[in-house]
Amino acid sequence: MQLPNGCSYLWASITKATNILQDGFRLKVGEGKLTIWFDRWNSQGALSQLVDYVHISDTNLMLKDIIYDGFIHWNMLPTPIT
Repeated sequence: MQLPNGCSYLWASITKATNILQDGFRLKVGEGKLTIWFDRWNSQGALSQLVDYVHISDTNLMLKDIIYDGFIHWNMLPTPIT
């Protein structure tokens, strides 16, 4: 990344450490014991606030229930995500 002339030492150091720092700011779900719909596990807040409704069969699902091989499988949910 090209830094502008006169950039402060602090800002230059942060910029150089960006790749290392990014890992610390990523979501780590651990064992996935977060509810899909009601916990704030993503940057947009609780998903229940972003959809028209949460299907009753989805209300108790945990994040670990739809994560396989490191990917979230949204197609497993009856609640439509649009």
